[in-house]
Amino acid sequence: MSNRLDVLLAGLASEDPSVRDGWAYEELAAGIDQGRFAGDIDLIRATAVTRLLSDQVQVRTFAPLILTWLVHSGDRDRDAFDAVASWYLSETDTRGYDVHLGWLHAVAHGADYLGACAAAGIARGPEVLEILVRRMLAGGAVWQDMENARVAAAAALALARCDREESTAWLAPIDDALRTLEEAASANPESDRPPAWLHNLFAACCTLYVALAEQPRDGETALEVPHADHARAGMAQVLGDMAPWLLAARDA
Repeated sequence: MSNRLDVLLAGLASEDPSVRDGWAYEELAAGIDQGRFAGDIDLIRATAVTRLLSDQVQVRTFAPLILTWLVHSGDRDRDAFDAVASWYLSETDTRGYDVHLGWLHAVAHGADYLGACAAAGIARGPEVLEILVRRMLAGGAVWQDMENARVAAAAALALARCDREESTAWLAPIDDALRTLEEAASANPESDRPPAWLHNLFAACCTLYVALAEQPRDGETALEVPHADHARAGMAQVLGDMAPWLLAARDA
């Protein structure tokens, strides 16, 4: 038996993962995909955007998932993108999973939405890459639940919409961050443990590099990235800077 939209929206905010993940999200996503809620898109979008400001982490982190389904269904609201971008860069709870709340996955869910917006033309590839880089360089815990792959997938979708220059321009903030880190390490050699963001950055960039070297996909469809080789050359330089004992940096 199908649930009413208000019941599904309430369930999507539940602290109980068996409610939120178990049926509310699945039924709402399927309903959007099948056109069941075609007349309620504005309400669903407004609810999701408002929830980005919630004081409950599971409420915030499931909002982008529903907005992603709206994008897939044809919604092209730019204000929603701006709201998600603001939330994504300010979110401090980046846990993938909590034993009581279940899956939270702020980093992954936000990346899914950003990648969908790049693919749909709601946002330009370079601006999506800029947001992803800022998230990779942000503080927080080490990613443990394949967030690196979801960020890489979004970056690949954005790179598919970049020209040659844009395909490496997004690496400049990474160069700056690595230079600052090196200077800080030189000034305080006793603090040589890599920060969490360096692990996250390295994992995401390695994943993206491999994807571009093989055949990245957008779901079940092969994703064509016109300047993949140029992007990989630039990334090789960055990866070499992060792990010079393993990788020889190359000119981009």
